[in-house]
Amino acid sequence: MKFKIKKFDELSLVELYGIIKMREEVFILEQHCLYPECDGYDTEAVHLFLVEEERIIAYARILPPGIKSDESSFGRVAVEKESRGKGLANELIKNCIKYIKVLYHEDIIKISAQAYLVPFYERFGFKKVSGEYLDFEIPHIDMVKE
Repeated sequence: MKFKIKKFDELSLVELYGIIKMREEVFILEQHCLYPECDGYDTEAVHLFLVEEERIIAYARILPPGIKSDESSFGRVAVEKESRGKGLANELIKNCIKYIKVLYHEDIIKISAQAYLVPFYERFGFKKVSGEYLDFEIPHIDMVKE
């Protein structure tokens, strides 16, 4: 299992299409969250993803400091439905943390986590730094890892 990591302009059209397709399937269709998929952050992001049989099965977008917050961050974390339960989300988060340290030399990472995933992120050292709020009608909590 080898994750790929690419800047926006390094993505092939097939990879970009696969990323958008997978994110829409997870967030819009599965979670019924109506949000702008093309939100302007992808061009500033580094994209971390896992491909299996020409399908993107796990994905996260990593943002440098100063884009969404003062700290580095990651988001749009998703594992396709058929690939869940195999530890891919754990590997994805470990890789996000590793690449933030390698790419940006940052020790502080800030994320906006879906509220039900707080215990998952706490296992990686993230701590809650906000109360619960709605982001496109889904409860979220800001979390920071130092």
